[in-house]
Amino acid sequence: MVRYRSGDDGGVQRLPNKKGGKARTRTSSRRRTKKGNTLTPLQKAQLKIQRQERTLALNDALERVRDDVWDAAKKLHAEFQTHSTEYYYRLIMQSTRLKSRQRKTSRWNAYLSQELQRRNAELPEGEDRLRVSNVEVSREIADMWKGMSKEEQEDATEDALLELNERHENHKKGTHTVPIQAFHDTCATLSSIQRELEDLHMRTGTEILLFAVRSDTGSYNAPFTFWSNDRLVEFITYQTKLSVDKFVMKLESFCLSGMQGIAFNYVQGLLKLKQEAAALINKKLQDTCMRGAINRMAYLNFDSRITMKFGVVLDNWPLKRFCAPGDICSRPELETLIQAFTTGSACFRSLSDEEWAVWK
Repeated sequence: MVRYRSGDDGGVQRLPNKKGGKARTRTSSRRRTKKGNTLTPLQKAQLKIQRQERTLALNDALERVRDDVWDAAKKLHAEFQTHSTEYYYRLIMQSTRLKSRQRKTSRWNAYLSQELQRRNAELPEGEDRLRVSNVEVSREIADMWKGMSKEEQEDATEDALLELNERHENHKKGTHTVPIQAFHDTCATLSSIQRELEDLHMRTGTEILLFAVRSDTGSYNAPFTFWSNDRLVEFITYQTKLSVDKFVMKLESFCLSGMQGIAFNYVQGLLKLKQEAAALINKKLQDTCMRGAINRMAYLNFDSRITMKFGVVLDNWPLKRFCAPGDICSRPELETLIQAFTTGSACFRSLSDEEWAVWK
């Protein structure tokens, strides 16, 4: 029996086997011979250049194809005008599965579908319809199918086979509701990927952390999280101070809004602070002035335009640079300015006649 214990480094170490006997050395079960043709550095460089040229040519061709598809999506948008161009682009490019397998439609399936339709048409209105999952009905139809010769089977299913093929083709290439189709596609694909990653982890011990979130508010899929080891979850919690559920929700929110949404919110907040600071300073100045009405605050040439005309000075400006709030692009500086005038640590002061005369 193989036993394990934890090592000093937190890993796993194998204990020696108590049973005696000579240790066996692993030997290779097959031998590989190296190919005799060895490329020279010049040949390798030429092959590298050829690969790069093929890659560039392929990328250009793919880009042209994507442009053609986008043009087709634009035409669909102009013709139908019920959805955006992106919607029709996704509709054209929609793929139902990561791996697609196609098999030939069997005549038995066509016959079963045909018989169920015929029997359901004969049922009274309001009665439960027959389905393939009904074992007794399927078994009865199967007995009828087995009692028919090959020629009878072909004659009985000729039309039904064509109808079933058209139905499959429509399911594969026909027009679907894109969000619902994308939802099922995402669920099936992520389920397939999860199984592959689980097998990869079991084979190689590779630790895997996977997040999948939607990028469109019209999508239906919920955030998907997969991890192969709890230590990965602990790392996320340790680094972000968030649980994995909250982290992936924030990730989805970021993907839905993006940097544009964050930048827009920041700019809007900054603009609001600028307006608030300017309005507060103007009000403080007007309340302080006793020698006439001041329409607006003057930051440029404050001495000649404010103090000289109205005898008002400014004490304890909190920032290093004296300028209008509209010229300040730092949120902390704007908040400091608003706080200073709100608390009175920065204020306007009306000079007495004697002080004003001395100042002049």
